[in-house]
Amino acid sequence: MYEAHGWFKLRESASEEGEDDRLLEQGIAAVRAFIDTNEHPNIRPRLEVMNGTYYVMVDCDTNRRVGRGEWIDELLAMIATRLPGSFGLLYELDEEAGPAAAYAVTVLTRGRLSQTADPFLSPLIPTTRTRCGPVVTKGGGSGSR
Repeated sequence: MYEAHGWFKLRESASEEGEDDRLLEQGIAAVRAFIDTNEHPNIRPRLEVMNGTYYVMVDCDTNRRVGRGEWIDELLAMIATRLPGSFGLLYELDEEAGPAAAYAVTVLTRGRLSQTADPFLSPLIPTTRTRCGPVVTKGGGSGSR
């Protein structure tokens, strides 16, 4: 299984002096157009406005990262390029990584995307899940799950 959950505040500039409204509008239009290309039923990207500020929220829960995670990667790269003042986080879990599966965090700040380890929910075992132990059978012996 692959899942991803993220939020991003969209800004044209990281400057306190304000933004170029024309560039912001162009960047928002590009984000909206890219979101409209989503054909994956298990990826839910949303462009929302709250209190006059634009946000992208994205959620995904699917069997594999292939084809889905790459679409999200492209969305984030486009936001970083077109709206370099944007910032936010994407949490991803790819359980195909095996028993050592852990959340990875993509961080967007000042037009740069970086990866970091998750300190809150990882590793999955023992942080959020319990390892399966031996199963006791009716005959008193034990087997494994």
